[in-house]
Amino acid sequence: MSKTLYLSDLDGTLLNKSGGLSDFSRDKLNEMIRSGLNFSVVTGRRITTSKFVLSALDLKLPIAVMNGAVIFDLLNDECLQSFYLPKNTISVIIDTVKKYKNTCFMDEFKDNDLVVYHEALTNERDRGFVAERKRQVNMSFEQLDSLYDAGSDNKISFSILGGHDLVKPVCDTLNKEPGLSCTFYKDVYNSDLWYLEVYSANATKGTAVSYYRDKLNFDKIVCFGDNLNDMPMFHAADVKVCVENSMAEVLETADFVCGKSYEDGVVKWLMDRG
Repeated sequence: MSKTLYLSDLDGTLLNKSGGLSDFSRDKLNEMIRSGLNFSVVTGRRITTSKFVLSALDLKLPIAVMNGAVIFDLLNDECLQSFYLPKNTISVIIDTVKKYKNTCFMDEFKDNDLVVYHEALTNERDRGFVAERKRQVNMSFEQLDSLYDAGSDNKISFSILGGHDLVKPVCDTLNKEPGLSCTFYKDVYNSDLWYLEVYSANATKGTAVSYYRDKLNFDKIVCFGDNLNDMPMFHAADVKVCVENSMAEVLETADFVCGKSYEDGVVKWLMDRG
């Protein structure tokens, strides 16, 4: 008998328009997990914000955060697997961001958690980005005079945010660098905002799927997603399920389409097949 795992993206897929889990999805998911459903999450979010939004779920399995760069055990509050950026790429990334005059945030592992470094924030959008995460989840940010001065070599990722035409050239440039994986996608809560996330080439949502398959011995994996950063996960999955509000390019790859994220589409699909 096959051992099946269900993996869901969060923003735009499992979560509602406010970036939270509805009471319905929370209660039904917990019921199904208690009844034996193998369920976990693969998200672009960092550890702290993932913990915050998933705190009401009785998850038994590790979660994959930062687009697969980190596998994290919520039960024991520890990192099980992480992929650091190659040391020789750090200055290249910073140089490229500065060339195109973008704001970026650099994530470093410290004491089994993340510190997010940034230089002076020059606009309200970036200041709001930091303030919201400090207020909601007490995320650790540290302002530096220069990102070149940041501490250890344990850099997990860079996040660059802005308009499409400002961020896309950074993506195009860094995609040519060996050892890097670039994920470029639209913010599901703000249509004018795009994210570029830069990781080790070993870190994708696809490698996260491989972790569950190889380390936890699942032989069938069903994935739910909506955005371009979910494509590596879909390529590695056995069954691909898109929410109805997915990007058109992602919908074209789906084996199934479930309801909208903000109408509990993922959970209702699981209930129908329970």
